[in-house]
Amino acid sequence: MTPEQRNQKRLELLKQLYDYHFENGGRSAQISIEKEGKVDNELVTAIQYLDDKRLIESKVMHRSAYLAKITAYGIDLIESGGSLR
Repeated sequence: MTPEQRNQKRLELLKQLYDYHFENGGRSAQISIEKEGKVDNELVTAIQYLDDKRLIESKVMHRSAYLAKITAYGIDLIESGGSLR
């Protein structure tokens, strides 16, 4: 995967969490990290990146899922049309 594709995947995840936040009263979303019975390492690193940037708050639920919630910083980034770079 190219750096541009990784950046796009992270931004898409952030947008999904933004939508989830407003559709579900600010609740955290459960994100399955398994794809075809294997851990999707690209998704895991995207979650970790967004958490490191404080755009989301996440924690491991169990070996196949994370619990994640967009932060105010993440909301501001989406609403301003900002970029992760």
